[in-house]
Amino acid sequence: AFWICGKHSVIECLKNSQRKIFEIAVYDNNQDSLQELANEKNTKVSIKSNNFFNSLFKDNAAHQGYAALIENKENNKIKDLEDFSKFETIIAFDRISDPRNVGSIIRSGVAFGYTKYLFDKGSFNEKSHLLYKAASGAMEYATLYQSSNIYNDIKFLKSKNFLILSMDSENSESLYDYYPENKKEIIIFGSEGIGVRTHIKKISDFNFSIPTKKPMQSLNVSNSASVVF
Repeated sequence: AFWICGKHSVIECLKNSQRKIFEIAVYDNNQDSLQELANEKNTKVSIKSNNFFNSLFKDNAAHQGYAALIENKENNKIKDLEDFSKFETIIAFDRISDPRNVGSIIRSGVAFGYTKYLFDKGSFNEKSHLLYKAASGAMEYATLYQSSNIYNDIKFLKSKNFLILSMDSENSESLYDYYPENKKEIIIFGSEGIGVRTHIKKISDFNFSIPTKKPMQSLNVSNSASVVF
């Protein structure tokens, strides 16, 4: 179990029948906004002071006076799936380490209908309250697939007739020159430092960049993802 924070994150957890919640903590004036949902889920709501939240979230996270102690979702594996025909697009994170970037990408992705996400085991903390806060409730609508070797999983998806698309800010091919051949795709976004690794780009069907106006040559990875979605 781990704590998350933020109004939207906590309320969407309460709405998710599959998410186990052990306790809700709120400021006194926030209780009415979720008490009915908590009653339906038979979840305890505790009134806490600012000291409680500050001690719980020492990194000055914008908790808004809402916190929840929740159980982590079960880890999924790409190769455990049997019917790939149901998938349209999978979003992959190639060693993106900042949970706020990951959360922001998932928030944008879910907003545009993308709900499947593949990530490297150990690349970021999937139980980070910063991840959940940045996702602003979208984590409850996303399925995460954990990979011990994302390169092998991408090759596996390629064998299942997925088109492999890699974000590459140094590439001359424009995002706007891509025309989907089918709906089975995996879109890969790379780490904040080096982007998508070379050996992954080599097996990609299309490496693309987002055209920008000078002098700005690149965007933050979460902003790039929003443009792509």
